[in-house]
Amino acid sequence: MRDLPKLQPDSLIDDVKGVGALLGGASVATVYRLVRDDPTFPRPLQLGRRMTRWSRAEIESWVASRPAAR
Repeated sequence: MRDLPKLQPDSLIDDVKGVGALLGGASVATVYRLVRDDPTFPRPLQLGRRMTRWSRAEIESWVASRPAAR
């Protein structure tokens, strides 16, 4: 078995509501719409059959790369 990188517990977001909160209060539907329709939006990590997580660093980087709202 190959060695996997060690992740800090706070480096993964454990639910879609947490992702929405980082996006400024986006709804669950909005997060899944971004996953489906925006190729630049970070993809969730599938850690098991029913376990998905998002990289906090990838979400924060994506948010920072967006143009500022006027």
